[in-house]
Amino acid sequence: LRGEEGFRASLLGAVGAAQSEIRVFIDWRDGVPLTIKGTTIITRIAETKEEQGEGLGGIWRLPKNKGMLYVYPRPSFYTHNMKDMRFPLDIIWIGKDKTIVDVIENVQTDSYPEYMFVNDFLAQYVLEVNAGFFERHNLKLGDPVEFSLAGS
Repeated sequence: LRGEEGFRASLLGAVGAAQSEIRVFIDWRDGVPLTIKGTTIITRIAETKEEQGEGLGGIWRLPKNKGMLYVYPRPSFYTHNMKDMRFPLDIIWIGKDKTIVDVIENVQTDSYPEYMFVNDFLAQYVLEVNAGFFERHNLKLGDPVEFSLAGS
C-alpha cells in the first residue's frame, strides 16, 4: 500500500464458480476540493448512473480527508447502500443551497442488503466519507459546504 494517494492493484478471486475483479484504486489527482468548517477534503465526483452505482464499492480503504461526492440533477430523496463496501462510512446529504441537510453516521459494511439509507430532507448532493468524520469535525445540520463543480 503506497501513500495517501492510493494504490493500484487488481485482485482476481473466485466467488463460488465465478471470478470477479475487485476495484481497489481511486485516482485522487483530479479530485474536487470540498470544504466544511475549515477542513478541506478531496472528492471524486459521481455524476453518471454508472459512477453512482459503483460508488466506493470494491475500494479497500479510503485515505484520510478523501471522499466521494454524488451529484444529482435536482433536489430529491436519494438512497445509498453499502454494497461491496469494505469500511464504514458517514453519509452526508447536502441541499441545493450547499448546506448539510441530513446525515447517517458510522454506517457499517454488513448493513447491505438489509438496509438502504435515504435522506429525510431534500438533497442534491451526497458526500460519503470515512466513519467518524462528521463527529470528529463537530459538524451539524445546516453547516455550509463549499465546493465548485465545472459548469456550475
